[in-house]
Amino acid sequence: MAEQGKKGKATLLISVLLALVLLGGFLDLVVPPILFTRVANMAASTQRDAKVSIYLKDEAASVDVVALQQAILADTANVKSVQYVSKKQALQRYKVMMRDDPETYPKPDGNPFPASLEVSLISPGSERSVAAAIRGNPSFTKVNLNPDNPEGDIKYSGQAVQKLFELRQSVKALQVILGLLLALVGLMLIVILLVVYLRRHQRDGVA
Repeated sequence: MAEQGKKGKATLLISVLLALVLLGGFLDLVVPPILFTRVANMAASTQRDAKVSIYLKDEAASVDVVALQQAILADTANVKSVQYVSKKQALQRYKVMMRDDPETYPKPDGNPFPASLEVSLISPGSERSVAAAIRGNPSFTKVNLNPDNPEGDIKYSGQAVQKLFELRQSVKALQVILGLLLALVGLMLIVILLVVYLRRHQRDGVA
């Protein structure tokens, strides 16, 4: 009975080991190429089009929006231009982007898209510092869309790339943990099989 229990445990561990091997193969062979391709494509897009977008509340005063625009343009070392995008323009852009899926269009009497300022940068790599400078400008707190979450009202082209890099690091950490689990399960399997073998050998010797 005890030997059957050991065999049952060995079978279970073999199943777990095979599952871990399959998961490890998926993480090694499938996930990294997908992430690498996405990171490469998004990084290339960022190199071509370095921008910072600031979302504005509907009731933002024109004088405050203009003041923020002028403050941003004063950073001549990093900023190429600042374009105001109205709610109507934002809605039109969405319709063009989703022209193959018109069911997603908002109702005719509604427009959920906020106005924004689009900041084009001279060169990529300065998005984070420019965004931080905008966030610290007093005019920004007067016009940003959500006063409770000012961080979410500024988006820049490098953010998605950064998140994918972080995801790649998480996958690498998961691969290390998986390798340790494989080693542990393999060791337990070897010990159980060795115990079963020794007990059978002893029983055959007594017989």
